Amino acid sequence: MWNFLKGFWKTERPIFSLFKLGWKVWIIIMIVGVLFSMGLVGYIALFFLASHLFNKYEDKLKNGKEMGTVPYWGRIFGLKQTIRLLSADKFKPYVMKDGTTCQKVQVSESGRWFYVNGRYYPTNLVHRFEHANSKLIMINGDSIKNQMWLDDPVVRKALDEILYSKKAFYNYERRNSAIADIQEAFKNVYKGKLPEMSKADWDELRYRWEQELADIEAGKTERSNFNQRMRELETDKGAKKELFGRVLLDQEINIISKAIKDGRIKEIDGWFDISLFRNDICVINGVKLAKCLGYPENASALEFLFQCIKDIQKPYFEEAINTLEQFPEEDVIPLIEKYVTIAHEEGDVLFGAGLLYLSKRIGYEISLKRDSSGDIKLEESESEFEKMVLAQGKM
Repeated sequence: MWNFLKGFWKTERPIFSLFKLGWKVWIIIMIVGVLFSMGLVGYIALFFLASHLFNKYEDKLKNGKEMGTVPYWGRIFGLKQTIRLLSADKFKPYVMKDGTTCQKVQVSESGRWFYVNGRYYPTNLVHRFEHANSKLIMINGDSIKNQMWLDDPVVRKALDEILYSKKAFYNYERRNSAIADIQEAFKNVYKGKLPEMSKADWDELRYRWEQELADIEAGKTERSNFNQRMRELETDKGAKKELFGRVLLDQEINIISKAIKDGRIKEIDGWFDISLFRNDICVINGVKLAKCLGYPENASALEFLFQCIKDIQKPYFEEAINTLEQFPEEDVIPLIEKYVTIAHEEGDVLFGAGLLYLSKRIGYEISLKRDSSGDIKLEESESEFEKMVLAQGKM
């Protein structure tokens, strides 16, 4: 609630707005009164004045989606749901790549939102912003403008960093996808009504949308250029560059996997390091590659996959669980026991929840629950882990 009120107070400035509205109403009443007293001439003048005011404010009336505390999406999600979504987050000033802090731009701790000058925007639902015409483009192809901060060079630099970090796909031939392609990709991956998106997993939705957009763009790429890109994936240098830097199609992951199995790519031990991937969406590439390789070729990815279940809210979590299920239990269970103890000692409820979920998926009962004679705090930890799993709808 506080986040919404903070933005509402800054963008809407209710006291100032009421004063301005009252002043305008008083002026209009006075003018209308004078014109009415003039008879026919006044009526004609009143008609032209009304037409002028309508033309002046028509765009603003039509584009109400562009204003407000949560532009565009707030109107779609509704006030109650928007307040609920914002209330779960805390915000802090954005620190840019050069180390400077941008006080005008804030990001939420969850990474789901960014905040500029009293307005909140869901990060994964914003595709890009266009400098030339000061428009924000959403992942469904709709756009909003009139955001008063778009001309601020500091804000623009910060948003370039924030939005580029989410835009994991870069086009084969064009920097910015056509609006028609963006709309087509969105329609292909999201079949529900827009208001229901407030309850969707935005990370997963963004990943599927990125992949669909990549597929559409690849289909429009000249065959010779596309084939050259596919050949580059069969080399160590080319595969690593693409794997860590953008969303890969399943076809591309299969090509890398086959090159590894055939011995054309010889050393992959250093590949499975979560810090090498550009963002959370790209981490899914690593998880999918491990799954595609299968055991024992993916043995070096085991620790990496456990790092991928440290946060049950991450977009790669479920895929990592599916991949870990393929490993022999004698390899997985010792690591479950090792990390569940660490999670308990450090009070890491998110990691504990991931480990509990994995143990239930493979039919194993972790020792925190099995050792009923142990410290009561162990049972409390296990209970907290389970609450987190239930909260995410995993059990």
